[in-house]
Amino acid sequence: MRNLALVEALGALAERRGVTTAQLAIAWVLSRGDDIVPRVGARRRDRLDEALGALDLELTDAGLEEIECAVPAGSAARSRYAEYAMAELDNERSRREPVAGAAYAASSTRNGVELPVDAGRPCAGRGRAG
Repeated sequence: MRNLALVEALGALAERRGVTTAQLAIAWVLSRGDDIVPRVGARRRDRLDEALGALDLELTDAGLEEIECAVPAGSAARSRYAEYAMAELDNERSRREPVAGAAYAASSTRNGVELPVDAGRPCAGRGRAG
C-alpha cells in the first residue's frame, strides 16, 4: 500500500502539470544527468508516444524538489529485485566476486549469459518455455 501511495502522490503532481504519471517519472529520470538513460518499456504504440512526451517536459529545480519530497529516495517498500538478483545488475562488481549471503547451487544460461540460480528460491521462469 505504501508504494501505491507514492504513485498516487506522483500522479497528483503530474495531473497538476497536465502530463501523465509516466511522463513525469521519465522526465525525472532524464534530469538525473546526461549519463543516465531511462529504459522505457512500451508494448503498444500509444504507450511509446506517451513516454516520448516526457522529452518535452522541462523540470525546474522547484519542480524536482517537489517530486523528491512527494517520493523521497528510499521510500519504496521493497527493492525491485531480490538482493541476489540486484547483485547481477551491479555492473561495477566483478562477475567472479561472490554475492554476500547468496548460495548458488546451479547456473542457468539466458541469451548467452550465465546467470546464477539461488538454490533456496523458486525460479519464476521454471516450467515455462522460452
